[in-house]
Amino acid sequence: VKTAVDASSTDPGGSNTQIQYNNSGAFGASANLTFTGSLLTLSGDQVITDGYGLISGHTARVQVYNSTGENQILGTTDADANLSITRYSNDNGPPNLVFGKSRNGSLGGQTIVADGDPLGRIIFCGSDGVDMRSAGAWIEAECDGEFEADNVSGRIIFATTPDNAGSQDPTERMRIDSSGNTSIGSASADHIFHVQDVGANSFNTKFVLDLENTRRSGYTQAAIELASEYGSGGSGNFRTSAIAAELISDQSATDIVFYSESTERMRLDSNGYIQQFNGAGTPYGTKIEFTGAAPDNRTSFFIKLDDTAATRGYWWSDGDITTSD
Repeated sequence: VKTAVDASSTDPGGSNTQIQYNNSGAFGASANLTFTGSLLTLSGDQVITDGYGLISGHTARVQVYNSTGENQILGTTDADANLSITRYSNDNGPPNLVFGKSRNGSLGGQTIVADGDPLGRIIFCGSDGVDMRSAGAWIEAECDGEFEADNVSGRIIFATTPDNAGSQDPTERMRIDSSGNTSIGSASADHIFHVQDVGANSFNTKFVLDLENTRRSGYTQAAIELASEYGSGGSGNFRTSAIAAELISDQSATDIVFYSESTERMRLDSNGYIQQFNGAGTPYGTKIEFTGAAPDNRTSFFIKLDDTAATRGYWWSDGDITTSD
């Protein structure tokens, strides 16, 4: 390539300065480059061909997880290890991060996906002191069911890696399927919400669902509310029932309380007594106690009936009934 430089000429610069040579050494078409100080601006579409990529923040690619990506952003601070997608428009349109999948092996080719095909995955990796090939968690979208033109049903998988030596890949923990059903601990759900303990068989107590209320005022409750809509569809009218754990007044123990239409109907207290309430939420005087601490030198279990004054009777497990005033 031969070029001539005129030292007496003014320095080139300004918008769209063109510096490009073809194989014969002649100037080619516009390069669409603007260079001012340390800023290089490219206008028009820029193409990086298949097999090449763009590296920001470093001079070489770094392997993360099981491949070395061709396009990478590498940095040491929040500012240079950051990818932002921002939209400025006077409408309700959002910025988007879009993943796409086709079973066609040619770029731009369209072949229908199959049930179970991953549509996109976000992987979270960390260094183990040797490399960064181990994933701690991922979120994956997959095909879910049959497909047709203009419809690809999908599910979302949430996976985490257990704290076991040699475990490099996450294990599914939760999924939301194409019907909107959510399952935890299981790969399928026949209902809106399904929780399954998949641990080893054991007689040890294990809480599958734990509800906590950390507010310390009044009678603190953690509750499960059950509601059914009545009337025409979408009426917004509901009949409700609830099961709640409620602190007793001195906060030394917890009762289990059963509600219907916001009215307490029955209570299992911290001493093991069962107490029933009337329609106004007022307790009846009688309590039922299931116990094995039998009087009268009996060894059988019994049910004891109490009211606010005294014990009124016993129902023994052998069928005998005794009363007292």
